[in-house]
Amino acid sequence: MVLGLREMVFWYLDYANFNSTGMRLGDMPLALTTWVVVVGAFRKTVSQILILCVSMGFGVVKSTLASGMLDIAENVSGRAKLFLVLTDAFLDAFLILWIFTSLSKTLEQLQMKRTSVKLDIYRKFSNALTVLVVASVAWIVYEVHSCLA
Repeated sequence: MVLGLREMVFWYLDYANFNSTGMRLGDMPLALTTWVVVVGAFRKTVSQILILCVSMGFGVVKSTLASGMLDIAENVSGRAKLFLVLTDAFLDAFLILWIFTSLSKTLEQLQMKRTSVKLDIYRKFSNALTVLVVASVAWIVYEVHSCLA
C-alpha cells in the first residue's frame, strides 16, 4: 500500500507539473516520469512475487522490472510499441504459467494431506486468479489490436 501511495503521489506531481507548464519536455518531467514508472514497476513486481509465494506455499522468484519498458515507452508508436507490448505479454505469460504450475503443485499436496479447509481456500484463490488472467489476456489482445490499428 505504501508503494501504491508513493506511486500515486509521484503521478500527481508529474501531472501537476504537466498542467502548470503545458509541456512534457525537459529534464525534470522526464526524470519524474521515469521515477514514477520505476516505482510502479517495482510495486507490480512485489505484487507478483506475493502471488507467486502464495501459489507455491513458500518460494522465491526472480523479480522483473521488464514491464517498466512498456510503461516508459508508452508514447512510442508503430513497430516499437508492438514489440514492447508483445515483450510485456510474453513476460506476463511466463509469470502466469509459473504461478499456475506452482499453485497446481500446492493443490496436489493439499489433496494428499487431506486438509480440506486449506484446499478450499486455495481453490477459491485459483478460481480468482483464473478470472484475472482471462481479463488480462483480453486487455493484452486489445493493446495489440490498438497497436496494429
